[in-house]
Amino acid sequence: MSQPTPRIAFQGLAGAYSGLAAETLYPACDKLHCATFAEALQEVDAGNADRAVIPVTNEIAGPVTNALPPLRAGGYKVEKSLWLPVHHCLLGLPAAKLEDIRTVYSHWQALDQCRKNIAKYNFKSVEAGDTAGAAKQIAAAGDVSKAALASAAAAQEYGLQILLEQFQDRASNQTLFLAVGLGCGGDAIEDVLKEYQL
Repeated sequence: MSQPTPRIAFQGLAGAYSGLAAETLYPACDKLHCATFAEALQEVDAGNADRAVIPVTNEIAGPVTNALPPLRAGGYKVEKSLWLPVHHCLLGLPAAKLEDIRTVYSHWQALDQCRKNIAKYNFKSVEAGDTAGAAKQIAAAGDVSKAALASAAAAQEYGLQILLEQFQDRASNQTLFLAVGLGCGGDAIEDVLKEYQL
């Protein structure tokens, strides 16, 4: 008898790094897109998701501070972990050129991971709910002066072009994702967070 397809909750739209981490950890899964980390964990609490995949720290920008409190509050177990390479792309409309860009939109962690390059190009940065959400917003806005920092998958998902690849401040850029659940095997969340000094 085959195992049921796991239901995995994560924060972000299609093309978000959390979604890419979920696909890597659980190649055959049903994905539940959530607006916040807390909502993804609430899906686990309610039994609507088997696991939530949550980012906890990044090599450049450090702890994902808004993910840690809801993780600590739930008594979760960590079933799997993944250091996911994160390669930010500067995404613009199909008609945009690099010299058109004035403002970049993304999740605060992505903006922080690209701070030096944002300054180098003298872009104004604007925080969005998540990287893929920023890409979707740029596609809908139709303004060639606006760009998103997101994955190549988000470019494909929302019909944007990649103006620059590897836009993060360091070529080596990884985020630690934890797959957590209730009543599953694994270490207690607090023990895992302590191990990473979070």
